[in-house]
Amino acid sequence: MMGTNTDVLVLHGSTDAPTVDVYESAVLNATAVNDASYGDFAGYLALPTADYTVQIRTADNSTIVAAYSAPLQTLGLNGAAITVLASGFLDPSVNSAGPAFGLWAATAAGGALVELPSAAIPIARAQVIHNSADAAAAQVDVYLNGGLLLDNFAFRTATPFVDLQAGVDLEVAIAPSTSTSVNDAIATFPYNLAAGETYTLVANGIVSGTGYMPNQPFGIDVFAGSRETATSGPANTDILVCHGSTDAPVVDVNEVLVLGGATLVDDIAYGEYQGYVEAPTADYALQITAGGNPVVTYQAPLATLNLDGAAITVLASGFLDPSMNSNGAAFGLWVALPAGGPLVELLELVGGGTARVQVIHNSADLAAAVVDVYLDNTLLLNDFAFRTASPFVDAPAGTPFVVGVAPGNSTSAADAIYTETFTLADGETL
Repeated sequence: MMGTNTDVLVLHGSTDAPTVDVYESAVLNATAVNDASYGDFAGYLALPTADYTVQIRTADNSTIVAAYSAPLQTLGLNGAAITVLASGFLDPSVNSAGPAFGLWAATAAGGALVELPSAAIPIARAQVIHNSADAAAAQVDVYLNGGLLLDNFAFRTATPFVDLQAGVDLEVAIAPSTSTSVNDAIATFPYNLAAGETYTLVANGIVSGTGYMPNQPFGIDVFAGSRETATSGPANTDILVCHGSTDAPVVDVNEVLVLGGATLVDDIAYGEYQGYVEAPTADYALQITAGGNPVVTYQAPLATLNLDGAAITVLASGFLDPSMNSNGAAFGLWVALPAGGPLVELLELVGGGTARVQVIHNSADLAAAVVDVYLDNTLLLNDFAFRTASPFVDAPAGTPFVVGVAPGNSTSAADAIYTETFTLADGETL
């Protein structure tokens, strides 16, 4: 042995523990012991003396059973030879309530074994959203590493964000809702998640061989860097957008009620994410355009839904032309909340379309020298001065909205001294 190394002999001595691998995750990022069964020795590992983290994994590398610190350097084991034993029972309840499983080290000097302290098992966070509009996938079973994870998981529903083990080989399998085991799976997807990362996984596409045009193949579209709360501040809503409509073209998303036609999402194609839009929590109107032409406009009542400080996923879902897609669900925008459950439908603005509007302040009353202008409950123009004008901006057509004028020191639309309700015509300029 070398003075800067520690030689480690490993013994599997736990009678009720299965065949396992020993993986080192802090320094080597490699399997140190492969397929060790009860009674097996793994002959000496010549390791640089350092502080390690040891994971006990199932033999297929899919699950971390336990993790331990192996602080060889902290314990001053330079130049030493030690034996590390798997000891005790994984299930004391069926073993006369005996000592629990752990890793223990014997040094050459003998005496009481040294217990290796437990370490945290690395995790990632993930939300799964079912957005496949194929009638054959209206409900599916989802398996994780062969075990049933989600039973009868319905179209347009989402799980909450959950913990999944990171750094191990995971296999997600999708099966019909009538499945009896993972052997009934119609599609499988391998993953190895990064520790500390947060993911959104959206099931999109078509399972059936016929009846859908275009027939985009079923898959799970993954976004890393997801959020469970708004990182941009408690008065904001952070919005991740996923294009999951198989027959919809490349589109833009413009906000036409509050932000004056600002483009929030640019050139998003099927299967793509664009995120995050960090927006003040307000009630918006989202206009979908294709090739520069308005297609449809949806209400996005973030304030009404009390989504202050939330992070959400907005999905394009369903078919623009159900007649070419087995009369499946019609196109719409749907929202997945971090808590999961049924997706929330964004309602289409009646009449749709937009009008162009310019606001001019020409009241010479000194009391109105500077005013605030509200659109419904959202501040549109702050400290709007006499003899100034806004640019022409887009406003939603076909649905009533309230314009309120308040003093320049107002704090909300409730301070308005004048209100009037307008309903604009599509394509009109005022």
